[in-house]
Amino acid sequence: MIKRYLPSFIVKGNIIKDIFESQQAEVDLLNNNIQDLIDNLFVETATWSLENWEKEYNIPIDLDDTLENRRSRILARMVSKGQPFTKETIEAIANQFTNGTVEVIEHLEDDYFTVKFVSTKGIPPKIQDVYDAINEVKASWLDIDYEFIFNTVHYLRQYTVRELRQYTVEELRTEELQ
Repeated sequence: MIKRYLPSFIVKGNIIKDIFESQQAEVDLLNNNIQDLIDNLFVETATWSLENWEKEYNIPIDLDDTLENRRSRILARMVSKGQPFTKETIEAIANQFTNGTVEVIEHLEDDYFTVKFVSTKGIPPKIQDVYDAINEVKASWLDIDYEFIFNTVHYLRQYTVRELRQYTVEELRTEELQ
């Protein structure tokens, strides 16, 4: 508020009051623009600057994709850029795309590793982005196994067929049933 910087006898008049009220809208707009600029300096809060981030990291620009997915691709590239290929790097990359926890199990004697999605059921959306990001940093001679969690027949046996009919196949595979 501009008023707080001036002596009280100046701000009491109607003319000055009107000037301040009209200028306050401009000050508020300026503050909002500054905050928007600051937000776009960080990938986690960026909106209109995502295209610049994608260009910086040579990521194909998909304006039809969600902001969240675009941010995840950028953050994964940032995590992997210049990093040595380690279990921790792979976990950090995969965790950028999933809303859960990923565990990496190394089988280096057999030239492969497993990326296990341990906290969410089903195949995460945008799994191809996970595949692409990991393939970009892994050693070319290593293979990858991906493991996902699904409901098992053993889990579903606690319900009757009548109870299960209300669910889709996908829900039976991935949801906690009531």
